Amino acid sequence: LSEFHIGLNKNVSVKLNEFVNPQFGLVTSKCSHYIGLLIMLNNGSSVSHMLGRLLPQTHIATLLISLVALTALIIVKEINSCYSRRLLLPVPIELMVIIAGTLVSHYADLRAVNGVDVVGEIPSGLVPPRVPEVGFFSSVVGDAFAVAVVGYAINISLGKTFALKHGYKVDSNQELVALGLSNTIGGFFQCYSVTSSMSRSLVQESTGGKTQVIFHQAQIYTGFQKFVLKLGPLFEQLPTAVLSSIVFVNLKGMFMQCQDIPALWRSSRVDLLVWLVTFLCTVLLNLDLGLAASITFTLLTVICRTQRPRYSLLGRVPDTELYLETESYKEAKAIPGITIFRSSAMIYYANAELYQEALLKKVPHTTDELHTGSKTTAFSSSFFLSFLLSFFLSFFLSFFLSFFPEWN
Repeated sequence: LSEFHIGLNKNVSVKLNEFVNPQFGLVTSKCSHYIGLLIMLNNGSSVSHMLGRLLPQTHIATLLISLVALTALIIVKEINSCYSRRLLLPVPIELMVIIAGTLVSHYADLRAVNGVDVVGEIPSGLVPPRVPEVGFFSSVVGDAFAVAVVGYAINISLGKTFALKHGYKVDSNQELVALGLSNTIGGFFQCYSVTSSMSRSLVQESTGGKTQVIFHQAQIYTGFQKFVLKLGPLFEQLPTAVLSSIVFVNLKGMFMQCQDIPALWRSSRVDLLVWLVTFLCTVLLNLDLGLAASITFTLLTVICRTQRPRYSLLGRVPDTELYLETESYKEAKAIPGITIFRSSAMIYYANAELYQEALLKKVPHTTDELHTGSKTTAFSSSFFLSFLLSFFLSFFLSFFLSFFPEWN
């Protein structure tokens, strides 16, 4: 299934993705590899919920491997960061940990003796193209839509993160077209759903890759594909805990987003509330359900903001072309015979009555000059807001009760 360019509202989709926390979803999904557990999700259950239930069954050998790998990675990463000017090249600790983990796992036979989960058989060769089975479309359309939404959100979230760090812009609509075309072509080769890889992107960025040249190098490497595929069996004994540890350590930069909380508190507490709600939803619920809940909450905050806009009268500053609020700036003077009324929110049916009341309150008028027209609003703004609030609370309550079936 492909994703099409549908002209998504940039102000909503991009603003929401600034508060999406995909790194926490990635951490919770990798936690099963840290402690050696196989998590099977049921309907309505989340990774965090299943981890809490299965935590007493932690595999000790896998946990020790994770701790050793994490310790080595963190220490050497800090050394590379502190002594970057003195070192000619950073220490390739990721490669060293992979080689060491593979050798120890092979000669100690950790899979057979201790039951440690390893990468396993790595298939060689490419799958020939074929037409997708159309009969499966009806059964996977719901999951495909959730995957498309989550994949698009992760792609924009990572793009905005790296764009802010390296100083470039990301076109959200262009990214949506690229994802749609990639998934359409990949569907004929039995590919996974195409999106941005958080782990690989962070590892690539940490190694210094910043431009498209790094992808041309990857294309050159594909010319030696047969040789590379022959190396696959050498890493079949690599513990998955080592790979998960490498991913976890390279998420340090994204965890630093928590430092934005004080700045959000000072600039906009509503944005901070959206950040916290999105964080809790993505941690407590699955990523797709958390994203749906956060989108609903974000739209609810947008509606609430339109219900309480800022209304003001503008006046002209003498000898300039500036028009400022007369209540805040004494230099701004009203123009005789003209009243300039400004609203900080757009006018639509949910706040039309509030706009009219504020206009009549601030603008001088007489009863003879007033013509309000008939009130034919089908739903008042308060009813509309109450309906959305009730729907949002019911949504959260139903998912909360799904974790405790004995309460039903």
